[in-house]
Amino acid sequence: MLPYFTKYGDGYTDVNLLLFLCVFVGLSLLIAFFYYYFSKYYIENGNLIIRRDFLAKQITSIPLGKIHALRTNSGFLYRVLGVRGVSVDTLASKEQEVELILDEEDWEKLLMRIQVQEMPAAEFSADVITELPDEATTIRPDISNLIKDALCQNHLKGFAVLAGALSVVLGNLSDIDEETLETAVDYVGVQAQSILSSVALLVAGVIVLYLLIVLFWVGRILLRYGNMSVKIDESRLTVERGLISRYTTRFARNKVNALAVKQNPLEKAAGLDTVTLKQAENVSEEKEAGDLSFYGSDMSVDLLKWWLGPGFLTSAEEVSAKSGRGVMWRVIGANAVIAAALFVSLWLFDIHLLAGILSVSYLALSVARGYMAMSHSGISLLDGYIIIGSGYLAKVTTYLKYDDIEEVAVRHTPFTDITGRVSVILATSGERYLVRSLKKSEAEHVVNLILAKTSGDIAD
Repeated sequence: MLPYFTKYGDGYTDVNLLLFLCVFVGLSLLIAFFYYYFSKYYIENGNLIIRRDFLAKQITSIPLGKIHALRTNSGFLYRVLGVRGVSVDTLASKEQEVELILDEEDWEKLLMRIQVQEMPAAEFSADVITELPDEATTIRPDISNLIKDALCQNHLKGFAVLAGALSVVLGNLSDIDEETLETAVDYVGVQAQSILSSVALLVAGVIVLYLLIVLFWVGRILLRYGNMSVKIDESRLTVERGLISRYTTRFARNKVNALAVKQNPLEKAAGLDTVTLKQAENVSEEKEAGDLSFYGSDMSVDLLKWWLGPGFLTSAEEVSAKSGRGVMWRVIGANAVIAAALFVSLWLFDIHLLAGILSVSYLALSVARGYMAMSHSGISLLDGYIIIGSGYLAKVTTYLKYDDIEEVAVRHTPFTDITGRVSVILATSGERYLVRSLKKSEAEHVVNLILAKTSGDIAD
């Protein structure tokens, strides 16, 4: 018999499992303690320098001007201990470059030094910090608008999470003995026809499942974005959010490369919208909070003023181009294939009525989505910025600055000679934007004007 195991039934039970867990947790905490105890940070010559001398010496130097975002996470345990995890993000990788555990006093000192970005030869310490005048405006979004906008979102995204959970459950089916599994499969086979033929039962099941997904989605948004405060000053934005765990995201205005305002029909009826600030690709959701969203926000004008300047409302439109029917037919064609597959699949199960209802309904929805996509799609060039329209059921208005454009191109299709339509591609360090089915002459005029307004180092 193994020394740490005792015989129990057909297997072994580890009688010292609790002891092993305690040793494992204790060693983990001890390693973490030494890891952070031997870590030091300071600011020197305009760089944030982190030294780690535990086991192997490592020195990380990050120029302050290359910091795209500072993020903090104050979970329940962190809040009890009075500390927060601080992550520094640059464009070097999709992971955070460094992560520090700081108390509130050290966090405020670090934040102040990064704000002033001065005293290049001085180490980071309290005696060299001078308070800056507080000229920031603090906005606290209404939590009732957050809840209403959470109810207005596309909750189908929650089905992906549910599918992931079900995959774990299905993965455990291998532990069930063969006889039980065969009995279950036989039962489902016998009852499948009666279950699927009951349209009312199927609809009721879908409704219940959808309501559960809605509750899950609203709860998720409340936990992540509840009790939000937005501090805006001339050059930076600081957002603190979260009901239980508190998250802080801070980034400079010149690190934002796009601002998108989304409004679906439900949001429009409720007078709400969703605003997203976008950063470079390596400062993205891979790092949890690179692209920052404001649900139920009435701050779109304030954020646009902060990012584009107070005169953005009076900027004159110089040229615009609207997408044609090619956008609509593309959406309808792609979804017609799905509708046909749905119809055939249900028809093979002899569910003729449901096959017709679902496939026709899906195709009708696709026609509506295609028409709305055509209506929303287009591009406008104003005096100081670019507006790109997109979206299917929801209208998405994306604002770009000319200086953030890194690539611009015109793409032809095999049907361009017949339709006279092309696509325009704009790329920033964060995303590529495609505007389809534009008149060739209008698209070329748009591209030439963008090239004239940029510094000239754009790839055409």
